Amino acid sequence: MNTSNVTRNIAGSIVIIVGLLALSGSLGGINFGEFISRAWPSLVIIGGVLLYLGNRRQSIVWPILIVLAGILFQLRQLDILQFEVWQLLWPLAIVGVGVSILLNKSPAQRVNKNDEDSVVSNVILSGAELKNSSQKFKGGNLSSTLGGIQLDLTDAKIDKTATINVFCLLGGVEISVPRTWKVQSRVSPILGGIDGRALKNQPSEGPTLIITGDVFLGGIDIKY
Repeated sequence: MNTSNVTRNIAGSIVIIVGLLALSGSLGGINFGEFISRAWPSLVIIGGVLLYLGNRRQSIVWPILIVLAGILFQLRQLDILQFEVWQLLWPLAIVGVGVSILLNKSPAQRVNKNDEDSVVSNVILSGAELKNSSQKFKGGNLSSTLGGIQLDLTDAKIDKTATINVFCLLGGVEISVPRTWKVQSRVSPILGGIDGRALKNQPSEGPTLIITGDVFLGGIDIKY
């Protein structure tokens, strides 16, 4: 199982668990508000782990600092440690920037260019800018959780059809395509969706890009 599927399964499971806990609170079970006020740092820890799993080629510094911050916040919520939030955040941010400089890992986003026939990107609490110029593009998988992905396909070509599967959770995906392409949306949105304004002016014939997947509190933007 690739990391995209792993992070998607974990993120989806977390959403389901939180929803079930909220339902239990509404039915008079657990005190959901009190539970979340005590356990929310655990979500920060999980976010740091998912950030690392999402793109292991990026610096491990920020995932480690996020996990460390989550652990300290959890200890604070359990009354084991006492400190002010801002007294912790700004020193950790400075440490992260300093370590990144030492490791020659600039926090600035870079465009990832390639001409492979498929594209795979998985971002969590971060962003990715991709440009694919494959002359036989077949599709791929894009996963965005609390982050954003920009995919430029304006120099790519499709024989007949290509399919991109997209998963968005509180995130966004922007896909730029040539004006000769048709785009079909087969996305399942929940409090989110795909911006169809560009689709109204698409050509009646031509190679077709099919967008599938799920969007939760996020959006997909198609640009010509």
